[in-house]
Amino acid sequence: MATTTIRAPAPRTAVEGLAGGATAEGGSVRIRPVRPGDRPGLAALYDRAAVDDLRMRFFVAPGRATLATEIDRLCRSRSPRHNAVVAEQAGVIVGVASYERSGPTDRRAEFAVFVDGRRRRHGIGTRLLRQLAAIAGADGVDELVGEVLPGNRRMLQVAHELTADVRFRGADGVVEVRLGTHTSADGLRDRRRPRAVGSYPKGRRSRRARTADPSESGPRPLPPNPCPAWNRGGSGRNPELIGKDVAAMTAMAERNTVQTTAPAVTDETTGTAARTATRYVWAGVRLALGWTFLWAFVDKVIGLGFATPDGKGWTDGGNPTRGFLSGAEGPFAGLYHDLAGTAFANWAFMLGLLGIGLALTLGIGMRIAAAAGALLYVMMWSVALPPQTNPFMDEHLVLAGVLVGLALTGAGRTLGLGAHWARLPLVKRLPWLK
Repeated sequence: MATTTIRAPAPRTAVEGLAGGATAEGGSVRIRPVRPGDRPGLAALYDRAAVDDLRMRFFVAPGRATLATEIDRLCRSRSPRHNAVVAEQAGVIVGVASYERSGPTDRRAEFAVFVDGRRRRHGIGTRLLRQLAAIAGADGVDELVGEVLPGNRRMLQVAHELTADVRFRGADGVVEVRLGTHTSADGLRDRRRPRAVGSYPKGRRSRRARTADPSESGPRPLPPNPCPAWNRGGSGRNPELIGKDVAAMTAMAERNTVQTTAPAVTDETTGTAARTATRYVWAGVRLALGWTFLWAFVDKVIGLGFATPDGKGWTDGGNPTRGFLSGAEGPFAGLYHDLAGTAFANWAFMLGLLGIGLALTLGIGMRIAAAAGALLYVMMWSVALPPQTNPFMDEHLVLAGVLVGLALTGAGRTLGLGAHWARLPLVKRLPWLK
């Protein structure tokens, strides 16, 4: 694979806007394949990263084991299923991008990119994805797909500049980015047009002119109306408005994730803190419900003296469903009386408690757990109708709604294994397993 050399600005002390200029001095950035000897450099890249930057990449705050597994994945030998490239500046790895696909002939692959926070806004992420797309296209991949958190404005900016297809998925609370690979690395166009002649101060060039390869000099035509519907307001022709489009995309995603994000606030830092707190609150609710299911299972199996008297557990010859279902009242009483104490009812109830409890605790299989748990709660509600303290509403219906909310907001991704679970090949093929 060919090595591409670009010019990128050296680290700056001042924070510049999304469409701002760059420093006059630059450093050489080389894009090349990942090598087995890059393990220390990749480890240093992640060690330098802020916790929030790591969370934007992994959707959770990764531990050392997670980062070690990621480095092992990146350093694997190139194959039809896997490829990775790094950006290197002065011998230091400042960015990495990779793709994985389930099978060697799949036409779609999942991509990931991570750039050193001190080298952001230098175009390194854009160049990494361009090179990765060219490699993927040569390997028979037609489309690169990635998931981005709504608050990851930098990645949404890169997607905007590459004219990617950006879609919000409300069920998972993430933004899906799709990059076509049917063109070469130069085919993924930078959407920023150079300013008109004379618009820069004397002696200065555009940021693009200072960062582009010599072979890429000169303005490039844009494909006809390549941007998604949310960005068809003409801002692609004006670099000053690119940041506004990204803000609009982020705002659109946040409006659709009302369960997982706080209401819009003017202070971006306060808003981020509120969204983080909300994610952890939902994760805490998930863990609490998981504990109640697991505790009920253990109590009914061995009889801990709480809901099940000591010596009356399932292993002691007790019956976990007879007492509750035998007391059924209301329109479904006959059905529940027939099911009370049967082997089918006992096994279905106990396996349900165990499976739902484990899924909620680990944050995996949330959709199945939410559906099964909600059904169980509704059945428990229907055992005694009407409720004694309300014409129709009780805590079982409320908890059924909470379970559905946990699945819709992706609560398994925080303090759980939901993000890792969603990347498994089987789960990708069968999204209902998420």
